[in-house]
Amino acid sequence: MAANTETDKQWAPGNGTFALLCVGHGSTHFVLAATVMLLPYIRQDVGLSYSQATSLAVMYYAAAFCANFVSGYRVDASGQHVLVQILSVIVAGGGVIIAALAGFALDGMPLFVLLAVGWGLSGIGNQAWHPAAFSYLAKHYAEKRSFVFSIHVVAANVGDALFPLIAGFLLGHVFVKSNGVEAWEPVAIIGGIPCLLVAVALVVYLVPRNRQLNEGKPQGMSAQSYFKGYGELLRNKNAMLLALVAGLRNAAQTGLLVFLPLYLVDVIKTSPAMVGVALMLLQVGGMIATPIAGNAADRLGERPVVFACLSLTTVVLVGAMFITDPNWYIASIALMGF
Repeated sequence: MAANTETDKQWAPGNGTFALLCVGHGSTHFVLAATVMLLPYIRQDVGLSYSQATSLAVMYYAAAFCANFVSGYRVDASGQHVLVQILSVIVAGGGVIIAALAGFALDGMPLFVLLAVGWGLSGIGNQAWHPAAFSYLAKHYAEKRSFVFSIHVVAANVGDALFPLIAGFLLGHVFVKSNGVEAWEPVAIIGGIPCLLVAVALVVYLVPRNRQLNEGKPQGMSAQSYFKGYGELLRNKNAMLLALVAGLRNAAQTGLLVFLPLYLVDVIKTSPAMVGVALMLLQVGGMIATPIAGNAADRLGERPVVFACLSLTTVVLVGAMFITDPNWYIASIALMGF
């Protein structure tokens, strides 16, 4: 008995834990892809204006922005990585399921409010995962940190790419209402289920082992140390300049993700299956380009690669404005992702 206890205390995260965290990251991006893919069908079904539809996306990212600070502080202050991860997948999956239930709401129910709540919770859950997961991986896989980070990010790309493909098939061939309108509600529920399954797996597999690993009392930094370090970061000009550039790039990417499905469905009249293929190709192109860009950066330096990628993306975005054929437009989307 004593020998078993000693073995338990020496337990350290292995490949099974790493695989579970990758699946968890992919499940949160499964939800992100659901909010992007289903938005045009929700707009058509419940009669939202474009302002209302895009305001749901604003609520998603505003909630995610706030969650990033709260999650980061909670993890650094308490060291409770696994608890934050469990809560994040529950909130992410529960949020998109709440949005789905809003579609089944009775007359007189505040439909848009329920959708907004679901979207906001999905954003919170998606973003809260990252500080906890990245710090956990950095702590327990320090000897191969770059590798595990890269695979963890690829898992997110898989989630982003997989849901649109599944949803496109379901919307086009399985869940169609009697009036011919795509039934988005069951597809949204499917989008939230993986997160809940991951939450169960984390509770069953990781919580007991994590308690033994930390000897039952997680340690973290004090609030004073946390905010002191945060202030030092804000005074770091190079870090803030990098954050500004990343923010501008993400602004363009977010705008593309939100409005691209609306444009494909409402303007080009693309089928759900082809919308799913387009969003999948957007992610797959990025997955293919990542190692190529990394190798080029090692050989040529980071700045030429960044400049070339941003320039080519701009050219493709402008060129896509003049394409009306759905097939060619989807090809340009793949190039855009690359």
